[in-house]
Amino acid sequence: MAAPQRVGLHNCADEPIHIPGFIQPHGALLFLSDAGRVEGWSTNIATVMDHEPALGQPFGTLGLPGAVTELIQECLATMEDGDAPATVAALSIGGREYDCVVHGHMRRVLVEFEMREASMAEVAQFAIKAHSSIDRLRRQRSIDGLLEATVRQIREFTGFDRVMAYRFRGDDSGDVVAEARRDDLVPYLGQRYPAGDIPPQARRLYVLNTLRMIADVGYHAVPLLGAEGGAPLDMSFAVLRSVSPIHVEYLQNMGVGASMSVSIVIHGRLWGLIACHHMAPKRVPYSVRMAADVLAQVIASTVQGIEAREDAELVEHAAKVRTSLIESLLLEEDPLEALVEHGDGLLESTHAQALVACQYGRVVCRGVDQALGDAIVASLPAEPHDTVTRTSVKEWPDAIQARLGKWVGMLGHDLRDPLNSINMAGMVLERTDGVGNKGTLGKRIQSSSNRMQRMIGQVLDMSRIDRGLSLGIDLQPVDLAALACDMVEEARLAYPTIVYDLHTAGPAFVLADGGRLGQVISNLLSNARHHGEPNQPITIRLAPRDGPGLGLAVLEIANAGAPIPAETEAALFNPFKRSSLNNPRNRTGMGLGLYIAQQIVREHEGEIDYRHEGGKVIFAVRLPLAPNAS
Repeated sequence: MAAPQRVGLHNCADEPIHIPGFIQPHGALLFLSDAGRVEGWSTNIATVMDHEPALGQPFGTLGLPGAVTELIQECLATMEDGDAPATVAALSIGGREYDCVVHGHMRRVLVEFEMREASMAEVAQFAIKAHSSIDRLRRQRSIDGLLEATVRQIREFTGFDRVMAYRFRGDDSGDVVAEARRDDLVPYLGQRYPAGDIPPQARRLYVLNTLRMIADVGYHAVPLLGAEGGAPLDMSFAVLRSVSPIHVEYLQNMGVGASMSVSIVIHGRLWGLIACHHMAPKRVPYSVRMAADVLAQVIASTVQGIEAREDAELVEHAAKVRTSLIESLLLEEDPLEALVEHGDGLLESTHAQALVACQYGRVVCRGVDQALGDAIVASLPAEPHDTVTRTSVKEWPDAIQARLGKWVGMLGHDLRDPLNSINMAGMVLERTDGVGNKGTLGKRIQSSSNRMQRMIGQVLDMSRIDRGLSLGIDLQPVDLAALACDMVEEARLAYPTIVYDLHTAGPAFVLADGGRLGQVISNLLSNARHHGEPNQPITIRLAPRDGPGLGLAVLEIANAGAPIPAETEAALFNPFKRSSLNNPRNRTGMGLGLYIAQQIVREHEGEIDYRHEGGKVIFAVRLPLAPNAS
């Protein structure tokens, strides 16, 4: 097999950790082809076999215990698309107890022999404790309470010195939000760790294989042997996989002797992590680890239920705040007073901690002292901007940086356009009783109100994404062709001078939230309208493509235009893109549309991307096809 790559701090982000070429030494490994012939083994295979196997040897001639042979036969029989789930059997070989774990991956069968120190009777007692924990966790009504109960329960039935619960933010940084530990250990509760602590390929493995164990951080890795020039063994789902030497060094620097991690995966994303540390080497039996993994799945399910309830409450609360704010803006003579009146509701709905509002030089503050509020307003650019965002201290003017304290991030809206439209229309209606103008002025009020609702709604969506929350997708069978037709018809009515060229290949059913998917289509149509060359048609095409399962529905929206510059393309799906904030053809755009659209598509298990082809800017949305609901 190919030699493993040498790794250091300069290239750890590119380390192929799924094909390390080594295993941890508390077990041995044998791997076979999908025809059941030997392709390789660990150099310590003699600890579980009385002779070294030969390349190409049928597994039935290896003299393996009957239970192992049965697991391999089952794996080969159930292999689908090259993969088969793990099965396990308890063995006694040479006076030692082992758990034999067999699974299929990438058209290979991996047979792992993991030494077990605990007796099966002890393992059964662990399982009973774990089972009793499940009901306690399901009864939790808050995420904080759930994670606090989780770390206590896992520490109780595994015996680790420290068990922590991480919760990841929208930028993939993580906070230690719950901890159970030995009394003499330094607490880590409240610590925040940067996203770079978990490189992308490690994050991918945490999602694929939700449990990892390092029995002895000071171990010496055992190499794998295989055919010369053979493909390296993909160990993404292996229990004995050797881990990155960079991660080992990281744990050693923390004084950790053994570790176990259990992923909390929600909607295909690493939502959180249960990290277990022991100050000395420690082996946790496979069955006990699986019990912890089941707990993590219970946690994920419970979190989804809690978040769904919190989302519904937040949406309901935000809708009330938004409605009340719009009503106040229509009735209140002083718009600033309306914003101040609803300040607490706005802060709660957006999960912000402070609010500063300014009109005609008058500044009011909530959550921040007046002097700093005045300085913040003074630091804003003189020219009009619909949105100003500052995400770190360095993005603030030098003169104010030293005064910021904890206030390093800001999202500012220039609401003058919609507020002035509402106020002016209201004043005309009041002074003239609206004679001859009610239709026009009513439309102006409605348009301005809708613009403000859209701006507030996008900020609320961004707030949920940043906190790692779902956008509240309710999946039902939806005909994407019919939905696209409806959205295009709405656009034609609203913008009759623009030509919309729609092509569909008949019904295309997907499991989707029609409202949210309509939001994606509306955003892409809006982008094409604002960024496309004038007097050129916007093309919408929907067609099926080959893909997993029933295939994919691919919706493409194209407009004539030059390629998007490379520096802009790299940040295309980021919030608050400067190209959006400074676009004179879309002054109310905040640069949030594509960011939110990408999250919506991801929660539909789909993809959204951009390309330039034939003189056109093309955005494509790919969604898994579903059976026709009828």
